[in-house]
Amino acid sequence: MADYVEGTSAAIKVENVPSETPNTMLWSLTAAAEGAKGEDSGFTSHCFGLPADYTRWFALVRLWSPWLAPRQGKGSTLAEKDGVLYSFLRRDGLHVVLLAMSGIDDVMTVMQAKDGKLDIHARNDREEEGVARVLVAVAATAEEGIAAVMYRARRVMSEHNVMTAEEEEVVGKIKEIESVRNQERDGVKANWVQDW
Repeated sequence: MADYVEGTSAAIKVENVPSETPNTMLWSLTAAAEGAKGEDSGFTSHCFGLPADYTRWFALVRLWSPWLAPRQGKGSTLAEKDGVLYSFLRRDGLHVVLLAMSGIDDVMTVMQAKDGKLDIHARNDREEEGVARVLVAVAATAEEGIAAVMYRARRVMSEHNVMTAEEEEVVGKIKEIESVRNQERDGVKANWVQDW
């Protein structure tokens, strides 16, 4: 990844992972996220750096918790809001795509512009140390890069999606209710009435 990104902090662990999208390279970045202290969330930042020799960028940023908005630009002026997805177009025509992953073990990860570089910024709501996660893809088109990080994010989320006992109990009750409704529906026959 060092051929495509400059200035990445040594505190960030970089792992090359297989991509489900042809002709793309994919890396998984992880970094420690400080644990919460009582009612106060833990906040941690690590310097990601910037893609080497880029000309333009596009980002999806969080306006506030339920809203995303597009931002784009040239040069070193990056988005003013927390970024969830960034795509950089390099001078050689390659695209570097970053996806910050949130929702695993109560850790929210975003990309923040700071001093002309990007930081991986994590908020951890658990008292134990968590993990900030970012996926990085390099591809010939932005669409291929976005597909690569999305497919990998889906896989990571499905591996970490383990239900608690309470959640399993709720799902069981919902299935019971659906079963009763289906039995009631089986006794009802559709009757098409022309002039109804």
